Amino acid sequence: MTPTKRVHCSATIKEKCKILDSLDAGGSVRHVAKLFKIPKSTVSDIKKNRVKIRNFVARSYTDIGQRKVMKKPENPDVEEALYTWFLQQRKNHIPVSSEVLRTKARFFYERITGKTNFQASSGWLDKFKARRGIRFLKVCGERVSSDAEAVAPFQLKLQALIEKMQLTKEQVYNADESALFWRVLPNTTWVHKDEKSAPGRKVSKDRVTFMPCSNASGTHKLPLLVLVKQYLSNANKPCRALLLVDNAPSHPPEEELNTNPNFIVVFLPPNCTALVQPMDQNLIQNIKVSYRRQLLTHIKSQENKDTMQLLKKFSLLDAVNTLDSAWKSITEKNIKKSLDGI
Repeated sequence: MTPTKRVHCSATIKEKCKILDSLDAGGSVRHVAKLFKIPKSTVSDIKKNRVKIRNFVARSYTDIGQRKVMKKPENPDVEEALYTWFLQQRKNHIPVSSEVLRTKARFFYERITGKTNFQASSGWLDKFKARRGIRFLKVCGERVSSDAEAVAPFQLKLQALIEKMQLTKEQVYNADESALFWRVLPNTTWVHKDEKSAPGRKVSKDRVTFMPCSNASGTHKLPLLVLVKQYLSNANKPCRALLLVDNAPSHPPEEELNTNPNFIVVFLPPNCTALVQPMDQNLIQNIKVSYRRQLLTHIKSQENKDTMQLLKKFSLLDAVNTLDSAWKSITEKNIKKSLDGI
């Protein structure tokens, strides 16, 4: 006679907890199996693993959802150290990025194991965040209003001027000044699932104005706040150029700037800078993101010192040097993509 094959049904951890609750309430294995429409053998196995299941749920930091496997992290001590550090940063309203989390994970791994072969990959980080209930939040935001109707006429006028002057993308330049609060940390962070918002620290009002400038091809990226004409000669191009700038009230009138027919300044139309200003198409934002990433790395490199004291000691010269480094990190490909519409 062929032996009866044992039937087993796979249940989620949440379902196992409900089954244990029914057993704890006095239900028999037979009754609970019938109630949940599963084999008695499955209920018996869950009953045998009662302590293991309850302990796993008690140690979980997130909703166990549809999980079926009670798998422990590969490096639980590293995860615990990283999670404790993360909670401390959030308690102090310090933003924490993915890059910082991965760096700290490698730091704790080396401290705890004495090894340096841990990569803290993006996949590992995603699993860590899922296990610990960490989600992404924006600390603050802003909105801008733009006049979309003025864009098309300006683009036609600009294209006609470029054709009239017989300019290539190497000869069309765009500059835009922007303010940077140079003691302000990033405005997005990973937070614990129970945090409904991400309050930050008091925002410093220390501000510096900078102006990136590049040609539309991305091949000539000028130093910040400095304009030179040597590049065109070296590139065997006629010494003619067109510069796009916004129409800020602080700028001199066009007639004052356009005294040399070989160098033309064109003001962008009012109230539509966000739509047609090439430097506003992520370039300036990328500079600021890179700046704040470097600032945050500087702060984190001095782990045992007070964050506010470090920010107070961070000088304007430090800010300018960091800003210059951020500008240098912008690639030719980044610029070309942003200014491709010219």
